[in-house]
Amino acid sequence: MFSIGAIGTIDKKLIYRKRKEFDDVKKYTKTVNPDLPGQKIQKGYFKVAINAWQTEGYSDHDIQAWNLYARAKKVKASGFNMFTRFRINTEKEGKTWTKLTNCNIYDVTGEGFKIDIDVENDRSGVLYLGKSKLSMLREFVGVFSVNKYTFTIKGLEDKTKYYFYVKNTSIGEKARTGIYSHYNVGEWLPIPIDIGSPAISRLYGIGAYTNIDKNNPANESGKIIKIRIHTKAVMTEVV
Repeated sequence: MFSIGAIGTIDKKLIYRKRKEFDDVKKYTKTVNPDLPGQKIQKGYFKVAINAWQTEGYSDHDIQAWNLYARAKKVKASGFNMFTRFRINTEKEGKTWTKLTNCNIYDVTGEGFKIDIDVENDRSGVLYLGKSKLSMLREFVGVFSVNKYTFTIKGLEDKTKYYFYVKNTSIGEKARTGIYSHYNVGEWLPIPIDIGSPAISRLYGIGAYTNIDKNNPANESGKIIKIRIHTKAVMTEVV
């Protein structure tokens, strides 16, 4: 027995607490020492994963692919979460991760396109492609040359959206990308784009030009500083 006014431990597992409106007894839970060897190892894995995400040179396109991968899994997670999960598991398993960065799509036709992706060494890169982000079963083997893989994708349907990812398949290698998407279209007409930077004030368009300035509803603040342009081939005569 104990008095109502007492405050402290009843035994090693229970704590009596006096509160403003009521008294209660709670089970005592011993805090796990964050400096135990196992905890330190786990922290080390997480630091490696975060550092990789921040410093390995993933482009906006690469990050969008990881975000799409997270959405495809239908979990409450971001691309960052999915990436770090893979990296942590790689460290735990004692495997290697040869980063895959800067995915570039070019030479687009109605039947296919080419893809370059940077990689430091040849790790038997394979590209997996399909019409659904949940099913990418077609395989294309990459050709390694000068720190990159090149994939030549053929036999596609025109005006069709495709999804793909790249994975290193060498023994002991775990690196992969998120899921990229590409709408395969063979006949694109070139569209000149006039970017108002700084914002240009005018009340009219100029022929086929698209005005990206403060008069464009997409840029009411007049502060657009970066746009992404997808073309069917390598751009030339860019001014």
